[in-house]
Amino acid sequence: MKSVRTTTTTSYLQNAQVPFYQTSGYCQSCSGSETDVSTSTENLTSEERHALRRGERQDPQGQETLAPDELEDAASRSNTLVIRNNSSIDGFTSPLYGKSLSPERCTSLTPAPVREITDIPKHYLDQSEVLKHLAKEVHNQRTHRRGSSLSQSHPDLTQVGGACKDGGASASEENATKVANQLLEENAALKAELDLYYGKASRLQKLELELQKVQQAHEELVCTTEKREKLQSAMRARLELELSKAHDTNRRLREQLDAALSQLSLRSLPEHHDAELKKEVSRRDVLIAQLLTQNKELAAEKERKDIELQAQRATLQEQRNHIDILDNALNNAQANVVRMEEECRKKQFYVDRVNQLQKALANFQLANERRLQMEKRCRSQLERDVETLKTEGKTVVASKKESEDTEQLKKVFREYEEKIIALENEVAKWEQRYLEESTMRQIAVDAASVPKDAKIAALERTSQESEKLIAQVRFEKLKQMDELYASQRKCAEQEGKLKDLESRLAEKEAMIKVLQQHSQERDAALQSAVLGRPRHTRAASSVPLGSSTASVAVAHRRTGSKDEIGSSSLAVVSSESTSNATNAAVSQAVASADAKRSIDEQLKEFGSRLSNKESIIDALRLEAEQRPSEHVWRV
Repeated sequence: MKSVRTTTTTSYLQNAQVPFYQTSGYCQSCSGSETDVSTSTENLTSEERHALRRGERQDPQGQETLAPDELEDAASRSNTLVIRNNSSIDGFTSPLYGKSLSPERCTSLTPAPVREITDIPKHYLDQSEVLKHLAKEVHNQRTHRRGSSLSQSHPDLTQVGGACKDGGASASEENATKVANQLLEENAALKAELDLYYGKASRLQKLELELQKVQQAHEELVCTTEKREKLQSAMRARLELELSKAHDTNRRLREQLDAALSQLSLRSLPEHHDAELKKEVSRRDVLIAQLLTQNKELAAEKERKDIELQAQRATLQEQRNHIDILDNALNNAQANVVRMEEECRKKQFYVDRVNQLQKALANFQLANERRLQMEKRCRSQLERDVETLKTEGKTVVASKKESEDTEQLKKVFREYEEKIIALENEVAKWEQRYLEESTMRQIAVDAASVPKDAKIAALERTSQESEKLIAQVRFEKLKQMDELYASQRKCAEQEGKLKDLESRLAEKEAMIKVLQQHSQERDAALQSAVLGRPRHTRAASSVPLGSSTASVAVAHRRTGSKDEIGSSSLAVVSSESTSNATNAAVSQAVASADAKRSIDEQLKEFGSRLSNKESIIDALRLEAEQRPSEHVWRV
């Protein structure tokens, strides 16, 4: 019942045999004769002719000789109602749902082979009121249309519209709509019932959850009651034990009292002592009562003091835990401060290093620009010299031996210049390394000379914190002492290295002086050889060439490239080199003096730093002597 949905309607009685009635809209004449003018194909339109060609032609004798059983089968086939496509399940409704289709629409639907209601078993029909109703309608239509069959050979096209529609078709459509409405109502009722069951199921689930919660609560109550009963039984046993002890002491005291009374009765005392004895007994009874009350008060006070003592112990433990937490936080903060200081020092070192590199880059750029300018000047001067030599070489043929000597001298001079430049590069490298080591020492000294007095003054506010902080400061001071000793050792090593470097510099300066002397001697010999020639007179170009050679020598000393070495050697060979040698010697002397001054200044700064460190060490020792109980130096 859930999967049914009405998508088609009942066809007419002759739907399977005369489909043309539904497509064209014409029907048969009322008399039932086939001799009407509309049977001629001449009066038909093209659409009607097409429908005639497609339609089935009826045998004129076949319908007249139909048996009643065959008529019943045809009527049952044409009057079947197909019900499917339930909207309550898939959520979609057909456009034909609940509407009666016209004969023109019925032709557009393709008939599907379905099972007839008469073939369905009776016990299945009895289960549904709708199927019973449909079976009754089919049976009534069969009996009503058994004798109403007409003999037809061609469809009659003269009648138009719905004048000759069968009354059974409209009745079947109305029944179909009723059945569909009933099915919809039944489906809606089933959906409502299903929703009701869903609500009941959800309520049952909630009820189960509540039952589980109640069971858990009951189990917890059972556990708590068992614990309570155990405690009550233990208390009851203890109270019974105390009560039995009290009974025993009472019985023993009564026995003692009876014994004392019996002893008193046995004694023969005078009568005048009875009043005194009674007074004494009453006084002792009062004293005993007072002592009992005092004993109870003291017991209550003892219990109260015990409770207060336990509370004080709990608060003391909490305070100790809080102190431990604060100590841990303080240690973490100090560690973070130390780490941040180290990071700051590293970053500052990187910043200083970047500044130094930027300065060096700027110096290199300036030197490069100057070198390029000097190269251009030297190149132009050499080109001029080459041109002059070419012009003079044509006239000079006999001076080949002298030129060979000059070439050998040029080679030797080039080798000396290469050695000088290599030594200058090595000196520059050592100076750079010394600068790096000096910066590292400065950073280490600055890190070691951080004052700790402010931290100690801030951390000595409380007694417990001050003890811990003093221990930490001791450890840090010991570390600083170790670092100072290590720095002193490094300083001594660096001083030794500086002395070695100074000795090497002195050796190199001596070698440079020797090379300069050799070069001066060679230049003098070369000059004498050049001046000895009668034809070589160049007074105009000698002055600028000498200045250019001096500038080339300075450029060699700064950069040290091989091309510049070659060009400068050519310029020196072709010009007077005495001024070059003197200028080089003066510049080297100035450079060595500047290097010595810079080294002396650095040594002075290092000595001042060492003196500062020694003053710091002395101050720490004085503090240790002032506080011998607090500071324990570990050597």
